[in-house]
Amino acid sequence: MAGLIRTANRAIDADILRYGGRVPALGRITPGGAGGGGSIDVASIVYSQSSVYVSNTAATNAGMTNGVFAETSQTATNAGSFEHVTMDLGAVYAVATVYVGSGTTSLAGGWNKSYTEDKLLQHSVDNSTWTTFDNTGTFATEGIKTFSVSFSARYIRITPTSDSGVFLAVTEFYATST
Repeated sequence: MAGLIRTANRAIDADILRYGGRVPALGRITPGGAGGGGSIDVASIVYSQSSVYVSNTAATNAGMTNGVFAETSQTATNAGSFEHVTMDLGAVYAVATVYVGSGTTSLAGGWNKSYTEDKLLQHSVDNSTWTTFDNTGTFATEGIKTFSVSFSARYIRITPTSDSGVFLAVTEFYATST
């Protein structure tokens, strides 16, 4: 396959082949502009979330960056107030792309794309003041949506548009820089 994306991880390469090369590269995040210095490995992104639904596990780097958007386990929150899944890049970086993944069919526990659709994407440099930069919209097919952006942030989160009573489920969530 011409132009196949290659990573340093054979498992990710296998997923890229399985999905016809449509899975984004999971290489290094390299900051550009005024975002910060150096570069960080995607494997160093740390995840947190507001709550963990009973039958699911908390977001982990291995789960959120593995390129598998239709896996049987994903992270999910309860239907409480201000639910979110947040990634911490470790420092402020100039972010160029944010990736959000969802499956269209029913996943383990009955989760499906509706729990990823119409959610806010927000960024912050201090994990306190948040700026909304996009909405996940709808997922016509299972996969990873790519959001081209231009901002500096240390934290990026996905959160419901309503502040209470909404579940949230995500299968992939990571960012790359310029």
